[in-house]
Amino acid sequence: MSHDYASIDSDEQALGTGKTQVELWLSKIELAREEEKDWRTSAEKAVKIYNGKEKTAFNIFFSNIETIVPALYSATPKVDIRRRFQDEAELDRMNALNGAQPAQQPVPGAAPVNDRQPSRIAAQVLERALTATLDMIAFDDIMLEAVRSHKTPGRGAVRVRYQPFHDQQNMQTDPTTGEHFAPLVHEECYPENVPYNRYIRGPANTWSAMPFEAYEHDLKREEVQRLVERSIATATHDPNAPVVPVADPKAALEERMKKFSFGTKRTDITETKDGKPARGVYNTIKVYEIWDKASRSCFFISDQDKTQPLLVEPDPLKLRDFFPGEVIQQSEVGSLVPICPYEICKPLMQELERVTKRITALTNQLQVKGVANGAAMPDIARLKDMSDGEFVAAEDVSEFLKGGGANFEKAVMWWPIERIVAVLDALYKHREAIKQTIFEQTGISDILRGATNPNETLGAQDIKATWGSQRVRREQAQVQMFIRNIIRKLADILSSKFQVSTLVAMTNIQFQEGDEVAKILRSPMLDYIIDIETDSTIAADVKRDLGQMAQFTNSAGAMLQAMMTAAPIAPQFMPALTTVFTGMCRKAKLGKDAEDALDGMIDAARQMAQQAQQAQQPDPAQQQAEQKAADAESAKSEAVKVKADADKFKAQASIEVAQLKSQQARSQVGNVQGSPFPPQLEEVLN
Repeated sequence: MSHDYASIDSDEQALGTGKTQVELWLSKIELAREEEKDWRTSAEKAVKIYNGKEKTAFNIFFSNIETIVPALYSATPKVDIRRRFQDEAELDRMNALNGAQPAQQPVPGAAPVNDRQPSRIAAQVLERALTATLDMIAFDDIMLEAVRSHKTPGRGAVRVRYQPFHDQQNMQTDPTTGEHFAPLVHEECYPENVPYNRYIRGPANTWSAMPFEAYEHDLKREEVQRLVERSIATATHDPNAPVVPVADPKAALEERMKKFSFGTKRTDITETKDGKPARGVYNTIKVYEIWDKASRSCFFISDQDKTQPLLVEPDPLKLRDFFPGEVIQQSEVGSLVPICPYEICKPLMQELERVTKRITALTNQLQVKGVANGAAMPDIARLKDMSDGEFVAAEDVSEFLKGGGANFEKAVMWWPIERIVAVLDALYKHREAIKQTIFEQTGISDILRGATNPNETLGAQDIKATWGSQRVRREQAQVQMFIRNIIRKLADILSSKFQVSTLVAMTNIQFQEGDEVAKILRSPMLDYIIDIETDSTIAADVKRDLGQMAQFTNSAGAMLQAMMTAAPIAPQFMPALTTVFTGMCRKAKLGKDAEDALDGMIDAARQMAQQAQQAQQPDPAQQQAEQKAADAESAKSEAVKVKADADKFKAQASIEVAQLKSQQARSQVGNVQGSPFPPQLEEVLN
């Protein structure tokens, strides 16, 4: 196939020159393979060495991979899904994002979904559904295979799939259109490994700019026929074109199937002993599954029919980043071409191979042999066969007595093994030096391999362990992000493709299509509402974790004691103190259960502050009653005071009257016209 695709400006121009859509895609695939040609050659050799298909004297490549893979992935991740924000304005923000209306009446028997926690229920639904999904598949095996492919040929690829199951025996009729359909009875989503040589990516320097990704398949006749049947049913090979019914679907199917010649050799199975690919049980043809980001469509094409694709399916999985695959690899600088780990250490491994072969050859020469005097050969032969403590007479006494008698060293000339042993000792030291250099290049420290010096101090071993961990920490984070992205793709399928009835059965959380929980799950803004993460995929260093936990426990205990002391004195400060305390605890990453408990502490602190504030403010009714009682007491006191003043005034008036009468009597005034008293005093006297 020619490389004329590189001389055009756009797909439209290529199609305008007479190329078919299939020919255009085949050209793109060929160019994508050509870009990675050198890596694919190195990757194939690396896989053969790892699998033992190439004879090696010292297969250190295999042992290194078997050591580094458990250091990168050794624990099944636990899904951790929670709301991104947990403030009091959650409902208003959610309604603004997806246009949701106030929460409907709860479903009978359902878990309470109040107006301010539908996103919390949605997060629980996704977490339970993902946990059930991972429990039902061999997730560890899939991830270990991906990490091993990442460290062997240099690329590990995993894709997600959605599989619905329909009841073909009980067809139903759509009351609106009148069309017959098979009802959905079950649905699954799962990840699967993609062989390194079956994954093809489009040309790009970054993953976000990648235009397409493709998967190579060997499909049987029945599998190809199902694709063609679906294509005829939709009757379109352009995702933007309208559906045009086919007059005779059966005849169209037969005509299409005549173009395919089944019988090619499978390329995804184990090689035979002679190095040639083994034939599969069934005849197959090569089919490419292409996910085109520009049109958000999936194309199935074969080079045996270049007139039209086998099937074009618009956005089958509705994933947010569209592509179903996730790749982990170490890329070349400024490119997405993988680096084969074997090529990095290839010169050292070849040197190690040469040294090991020399050691083997010299070891074969370490034999006790020599040349002896012919006259002494009978005695030497008898001496070789004698038992412990056995003595025999010499055959020739004269020969035996020569040279002072029984000088065996002079009678035999030995094979010089001392020089061979010296060379072997130097070769063994050289081989160990090569191995240590390889360990440095691959990032495997002696502490990770369990080969420590017993004379080293504990501090020296801790330093080795720390630096060994630091050298692979970046790759551990890369593996964890790789797995998190796969789980996020599965969450996309669960939220967008699964029926509500299936999610209810998987999670035991009751909700309905159309309520707030379902709207959040179906919302294109789901990523802004819910955060999907995983915990560590690395077996924790128990000693380090225990030390850190001891430090955290001491700090948290001291602060908690101070908070308990301040609570009864200044309860209004408890929300602020609890926020500081929970922030410190979250740094320790105690897990979701602890996070939920910390959220409860904040709520409890707020309630405590509110109760303290309410306790300081008197009850209005009680305050009014007390005010009335005080007013009544004040009125009573005022009346008593008025009466006392009146009595006092009356007593004073009586005294004045008595004094006036006394004066009148003394003056003996008679026949005085009118009263001698003032009017006010007269009124009091009367």
